[in-house]
Amino acid sequence: MNKRNFKPLAVLRDEVQHEYIKTREEFYNSKRVESKAFIRDSSKKIEALLVQRDKRVKELSVQFTGDAYPAIESLSASKGKTILKNSTKPPISDYLSATHRKKRSDKRQSGIIPIQNEIPKYALWTPIARSSKTEDDPVLRHLYYFGEDSEDDDDVDYFDVYEESIVGKSVQDPEDEKIAIRTMHRIFLQNGISLALIEKSTATIDSEPSKAPSTTSRLTRSPVTANRSIPVDGDDDEESDSSFFEAVISALAKTLKGKDIKMMLNRYLEYARKSGLSLDFYGENQAIPMDLDKYRPSDEVIPDTMMHSFSSLWCRRCYVYDCKLHGTDFRPSNNIKRHRLPVGKTKPCGVNCYLSLKNDQHDSYTPDEWDDIEIALFQKSSDLIGSKNYCNVAVIIMTKTCKQVYRRFQSLGNLEKEDEHVEIGSSSDDLRKKNKKMAKMEIDAENHSEYHPCDHPGKPCDINCPCKKGNVPCEKYCHCDLDCPRRFPGCNCSSVGKTCSNRSCLCFASYRECDPDLCKCTASDPSNTHLVVRHGCKNVAIQRAQSKRTIVGISTVAGWGLFVREHVKKNEYLGEYIGEVISQAEADRRGKIYDKRGTSFLFNLNKDFVVDATRKGNKFRFINHSNDPNTYCRVTLVNGEHRIGIYAMGDLDPGQELFFDYRHVFRYDGEALKFVPLERERPPSPAKSSPANGKDIKS
Repeated sequence: MNKRNFKPLAVLRDEVQHEYIKTREEFYNSKRVESKAFIRDSSKKIEALLVQRDKRVKELSVQFTGDAYPAIESLSASKGKTILKNSTKPPISDYLSATHRKKRSDKRQSGIIPIQNEIPKYALWTPIARSSKTEDDPVLRHLYYFGEDSEDDDDVDYFDVYEESIVGKSVQDPEDEKIAIRTMHRIFLQNGISLALIEKSTATIDSEPSKAPSTTSRLTRSPVTANRSIPVDGDDDEESDSSFFEAVISALAKTLKGKDIKMMLNRYLEYARKSGLSLDFYGENQAIPMDLDKYRPSDEVIPDTMMHSFSSLWCRRCYVYDCKLHGTDFRPSNNIKRHRLPVGKTKPCGVNCYLSLKNDQHDSYTPDEWDDIEIALFQKSSDLIGSKNYCNVAVIIMTKTCKQVYRRFQSLGNLEKEDEHVEIGSSSDDLRKKNKKMAKMEIDAENHSEYHPCDHPGKPCDINCPCKKGNVPCEKYCHCDLDCPRRFPGCNCSSVGKTCSNRSCLCFASYRECDPDLCKCTASDPSNTHLVVRHGCKNVAIQRAQSKRTIVGISTVAGWGLFVREHVKKNEYLGEYIGEVISQAEADRRGKIYDKRGTSFLFNLNKDFVVDATRKGNKFRFINHSNDPNTYCRVTLVNGEHRIGIYAMGDLDPGQELFFDYRHVFRYDGEALKFVPLERERPPSPAKSSPANGKDIKS
């Protein structure tokens, strides 16, 4: 490097601050000029459209030469009222005398208006048919109003509950990245810092963003103090170069606080290379402009990046993209999948089949040209269906023959021996017969974890498996081997004449509903769609939506309540508690507000998520608390997701109000009772207190 001038750290910081402000002003001035030009062009287009419209209106008006409507003044009027031309009958009011009209008016006024009882207060909510996941919102959008009678609104510590505090506090300008990179470009050019030094020193920087103004640098070596001067009088002194670069980054970290300095440097290096800057450039004489809109990040062919939207949005449970019920919980795997070859592949698929080249596979050939899309499809399809399925890989690519696919595998050195493949369906069934019994796992209904399908094909479910970590069995949605001993086998109740209604059923004892694809009972029987047959499976109520008829009405205890409209037997399914599925952290934030309001609908689903029926839900959010409940709740695993079912604790008659104990179901346990008014004595005959004032909402 050439000899630099002596610069204290304080001077460098002032220089960076000045360049940042200057770059920001230039950036927004250019944006302002572009906006004015866009508005001017749009105004001209709108003006031309208006002129064209007026011209069209004039052309159409010429076609109507006559008056299609009579003049208003020509209509005869009598006593201020319009009378039809051929009408001779006066209005009805003319036949009534003044005395008669007065009697009719007095009669109307003498009617007695019955006194109406005030309906209980309620909060607006959106009815939904299924629980849906809601993303966390750590930003406080507005300050909540708790009413005029609220003693102290300061009880809610917003800054402690909401990580990002008030909206807009830590929200960055979307154009900040471009401004920051251009500021770096100017500072590096003015101080003669080469790309080679930037690339070498970036590896020593911590990736955490600068948060406090006192932060000087995120380098792993000792920080630079504000009073220290940087000696820059060496020619090729590597230590001097590093110290000077450290000082520049320290000044940038103070000005660009809140940003990931290492990420910004990597982006700058990428843009600089694409702009044509050499690794040893320095000085303002080589100040090459960087067009950040033209030069994008690296376009290297990375199949995982190109296929990211397909893998991240895919739901293995619903087999749809962008699932609204389970979110995007897919975790891509880097494990090597087992290679599979179709059984008995000895006949060529065509003239260009790779089998015709097996005897000449060592002959020389000219490599084919592959574009980015073909390379991405080649790599992903070979990982999914096996690198030995050359014909199937060619079918997926469509633009290449299996002979070309085989030659590419040959050039990459990925050809395998014939005895290394695993045939589809060869040993899987035999191993499943040997492992009929699943490994014993402790089932904890109160502290179960959220289920995420594992994705490590070819490897056993060890301590790194998400199912193993969560102490949940592998499901049919998992991507592990079919002979995995942790896979849930399903029940076999139909062979012994059981109805899956007690703990003798493996599914019922494991707090899950029977799976039509796994269980040998009648869970897949179409007769279970609307009515549980007498001798069929009775553990499919939630997935078949076999809820009872209920109605919302004025409660006999407090506010609104939920009443049953038909006879219900003991342990029968009443319905599902539905709402927003939120994380535990989001439930903590909302719970602070609900505590202040004196009402809460937070229902623990598992260790990871909570169901909140405050904003969205169904009728079962109206069930009141009682120390002597007639219903109970049960969290059940249904097709890979936890759902909350409500069941009858005893026989119920039509018109009877439903109650359950808040202490055992809601999130805050005993504290939930402080939201409940004093429990009044219930009527001796609940069937007589039919919710006549209720609104019939069918399940």
